[in-house]
Formats: sequence, C-alpha cells, structure tokens
Amino acid sequence: KEQSVAERLGSPLELARVHQGIGDVHLAQARTEEALAAFEKSARLAEPLGPVALSSALAAIGRVQLRQGQTQEGLRTFERAMKLVEDSGHEVGQVTIAGLISGAYIRQRRYEEALAGYERRLRLAERGGDDVRATWAIAAMSRVYLRQGRVSEAQAGFQRGLALAERLGDELSQAGLLQALGDVARRQNRDADALVLYQKSAAIAGRLGAEPAIGLAVFSLGALHVKQGRLSDAETEL
Repeated sequence: KEQSVAERLGSPLELARVHQGIGDVHLAQARTEEALAAFEKSARLAEPLGPVALSSALAAIGRVQLRQGQTQEGLRTFERAMKLVEDSGHEVGQVTIAGLISGAYIRQRRYEEALAGYERRLRLAERGGDDVRATWAIAAMSRVYLRQGRVSEAQAGFQRGLALAERLGDELSQAGLLQALGDVARRQNRDADALVLYQKSAAIAGRLGAEPAIGLAVFSLGALHVKQGRLSDAETEL
C-alpha cells in the first residue's frame, strides 16, 4: 500500500525511501535476495538525487552483502558510500558509514583498522554534538578491545559509555553496556560483580521489552552459571 501511494505521488525520493524500507523488512526476515533487489532499486532511484541519498542506498546494499558472506564486496560498497558523503561534507552519513566499515573489518579480524574507523566515528559524533552516536562508538571500540584481550581498556570504555548513556537517559544503551561490563567482570573472575551487572541489564531490558537485549542478558547469566558449575540454574536461564 505504501509503495502504491508513493508511486502515485511520483516523487523519486519517496519512492527510493519506500524501496529502502521494503528492503529493510526483507532483510529483517533473512530474505537477502529480495532485500538486495529492493535496495538496488532504491539506489537507481536515488542516484540522480545526489550523493547523500545514493550513499544511504549503497550502505543498505553493503549490509546485505555482509549478510551473504561477501565481506570484501560489502566493504567496497561501504567505501564507495563513504566517498560520496565525504565529498559532500555530510558528517552524519560519515558517522554511520564509518561504523559499517569497521564492522566489516571486524569480520576480517582487522581489528586495528576497525578501531581506527570507530575512533573516526567518535570524533565526528563528538564534533557534531551527537552524544547518542558517540555512545555507540565508544561501546563498539570497547568490544574490539575485548576481542583483542585488552580487558582493562575495554572496561574503561564500557564505563565511559555507560556514564554517557545514563546522562542521556538512554536505557537501551545502558542495558547493553551493563551486559558488556558483566562480560568483562566474568573474564576477570569477578563472578559476583558479573551476576549483578547481568541482572541489572536484564531488568532494564525487560522493562523496555527489548527482546534482543533480554536474550543477550539471559544467555550471559546462563553462561556465568555454567562457569560456576550451577547447571540447574543455567538450564533455568537458557
């Protein structure tokens, strides 16, 4: 229905947005070929509209390519999108695409390059006064530190991100950062601290009805119980 309304209006921008929305629905349902077709149509419509509109469609195409396991192809698509937003001076787009590029690097275990991208994302977000995206960048950097075994740096980053999320009142980010700090505590064998952090994360996620965050917190609680040999508690959580 939304697509037919946009077609009657005849606005290329609206049509591009509609096809991108259709692609998002397909991608959420793991229908990657249908998602790719919708995003490619969005890109064709967006191309005459300027670099920002086209970069958004390209970023969507890159996300599908990653889901399909075409990491290098996705990276090239993201880099093409980044050039468009750089040339146009669109910093919000640069923040978003820098994060996508770093995510592709993580898939290739190119952690230092991923960190450089997240650091760039953080600088751009801070310069634009975008504290929400700054929080995301800090959390992403910290997760890379954790992958590299740089646990103390990860802990400091997650704590910094949590303080910022609390100041913003961003409870969903708080839930994710508390869960991440629980992972740090578990690695440091501070199991009592990890339990409290996971429980706080689960409580916030439950209050928000955020199912992915709930699932992650519950899984982490189960993993902690397994580590402690409390198999019956783990079965209850998992």
